[in-house]
Amino acid sequence: MNANERDRLACVAGLSMVPDQCGPAIVRIAPARGAVVARDDVVYHETSDGGFRVVSNGFDGRLGLRRGDAFDRMFDQAKKAKVAELFTPEQVSMGRFYRDLTERYVSSGMKCSSFEGVGGGATAAVDDRMDRIIMDAQELNRLHDKIGSGVAKAVRRVRPSDRGERFSIMDRRLVDMVCLEDQCVSGVLRMHGWAVKGVTVKAVRLALCLALDRMIGRRLVNDAQHCTFGDTATMGEWSCQKE
Repeated sequence: MNANERDRLACVAGLSMVPDQCGPAIVRIAPARGAVVARDDVVYHETSDGGFRVVSNGFDGRLGLRRGDAFDRMFDQAKKAKVAELFTPEQVSMGRFYRDLTERYVSSGMKCSSFEGVGGGATAAVDDRMDRIIMDAQELNRLHDKIGSGVAKAVRRVRPSDRGERFSIMDRRLVDMVCLEDQCVSGVLRMHGWAVKGVTVKAVRLALCLALDRMIGRRLVNDAQHCTFGDTATMGEWSCQKE
């Protein structure tokens, strides 16, 4: 085995290595597991003054693990380049929710997305599973409608001399490549034949952010547009005055 091959294997093993804070019960090196990121599972406890305090909920004080993805790599790249935060916690949570929902639905093997396609005579457990699959299909259809099938205005505005493109970058394809295929924004540009430079990266990243915001949705609270989205570890919110 030559030096290049040893370096490649060491790199693959390093991506899947479990941090010491996660405890000895998890296999330390498992290349097939892919890149992993340590996470602290927390719960919110109400305090006597009406506020909340964050308490770690990991077993025996240990950290948990989650699969690394394109968002993690883009955040790492931005940190090295000393760039401001690229995505809000809500946008990242929606991207991961969309990935998990899609994978769960695709792995179910269910092709019908309406109650008319479900046969009778099943047990309660099977009926519950079918109902869950149908709900996932309906939620996916709703998210796909939110994403749309067009090209974002920010992408269309990039001059041909800057982008040097071969193919248009559709919003749905952009979201799927980042959230489902684990491609960074630069990877999306390269696979569409675009030049990777500041103006193209910013335009495509903006298009991704806008698509994720549409997927999150908005609701009116006291005549203001308001949204809260995220799990307990990344909960956040934003609001703006109603136009």
